[in-house]
Parts: sequence; structure tokens; C-alpha cells
Amino acid sequence: MGTEVRASGIFGWRQFAIVIALVLLSLSLTVALRPPLPGHRITVYSIILYVLVWVVLFMWRRWRALRAEEANGTFSLDRYKTNPVGYFAGPSRSLVKWAGYGLIGVVVMIVIEIVAIALAFTRA
Repeated sequence: MGTEVRASGIFGWRQFAIVIALVLLSLSLTVALRPPLPGHRITVYSIILYVLVWVVLFMWRRWRALRAEEANGTFSLDRYKTNPVGYFAGPSRSLVKWAGYGLIGVVVMIVIEIVAIALAFTRA
């Protein structure tokens, strides 16, 4: 069994704020550098904002779960050091479920955009 850690502070809210700030900054720069797309009802910006919010919600959920592991003593520092990204991402099933729901949301937004464009062409 690996080294168990109780309330080590690896997943403190200050660290979470720093990680989220870096994610938001990098994605915001991506959005800021894109030219606007005229005539679109759901812009690329809306989809990027949706994905941004989705990523932040996923990270918040995992961060909260990892803090709970730290608090109740089930957090394994050895497992974390072996694969920090995998440990942070959590169980594959949960990760696939979150990614799937996020993808469904993006597809719905794209379908709405296509329908809106088609309706605009039929009215013209």
C-alpha cells in the first residue's frame, strides 16, 4: 500500500485558483486572437465559452473529490506521484462520461447554428 497523506494541502483552493486562472488565461487568449465571424447566431466564441465552463466545472468537481480524499485519509501520494494527470483526471468511466456530455453540448450548439443558417437562407 502506498504512502497515505492526511490533509497535506496538495489540493488547496489557492492551487485550484492558480490552475483555473492559467486555464482561463490560455483559452481566453485563444478566443481573443480569433477574428469575429459575422452573421452567426452561435459563434465560435460561444462554443469556446461553453467548453471553458465545462472544463472548469469538471476540474472543480475533481478538485473537490481529491480534497475529500485528502481529508479522509484515502489519498495516496505514491499513486499521485506515479501518474499525477491520471490521478487528477479520476476514473476513466467518469472522465468519459463528462467528456461525452460536453461533446453532446457542443454538437447541440452546432446543430442549432446549422438550423439557424438554413432558416436564414430559406427566408432570403
